[in-house]
Parts: sequence; structure tokens; C-alpha cells
Amino acid sequence: MTATPAADDAATGPSLVFDEKAQAHSVAEDVLGILTGTFLVSLGLHLLHAAHAVTGGTAGLSLLLGYATAWPFWLLFAVINVPFALLASIFHRLAGSLCSASLPGLWC
Repeated sequence: MTATPAADDAATGPSLVFDEKAQAHSVAEDVLGILTGTFLVSLGLHLLHAAHAVTGGTAGLSLLLGYATAWPFWLLFAVINVPFALLASIFHRLAGSLCSASLPGLWC
């Protein structure tokens, strides 16, 4: 015969459901997280550029075009990302109108 765990054990055991208040971050923590992530990505791109290496995605394409042309990386990166920002904006508007008028809107 196997023993069943007590109700107290279930309440104190690990769970995938967290209290929202326990997981809330302060504004300072959010800003620090964004600044840390920005710094690490910038450092990685700087090291790739210094090594004359490339990566995937829009950053890699920008580095590759920067090696082939005299254009600066920041300008190429901005120009290459503009179409994706526009598509995201269009999709966000479209998804908002579709989701508000349909049953799948429960998941949007």
C-alpha cells in the first residue's frame, strides 16, 4: 500500500503556478534588466565586429553589408529592421481587429 501525501505537503511543494504579486518587478528592476540586456547584446555585436565575424538575422546581415560597403552598422541595422517593424505594426492592428470580433479573441 502506498502512502498518499498530506494536504500540507501539496501546498508547500513545487508548483508551476505562481502568485502574480510574488513575481511582480519594480520599475527599477525592469530598467536594470533592459539596460543589462542592451549592454550584453551591444558587447556581443562589438566583439563580432572586431573579429570580422557575422551572426544570423538582421544583425548578421547588417554586419555583412557593413563589411562590403562603407555604411555604418547602426544605419544598416536600422534600415534592415524598418520593414519588420512595419509588418509588426500592421499585424498588431489586424490581429487586434480580428481578435475583438471573433471567438479566437479569447486567446489574443
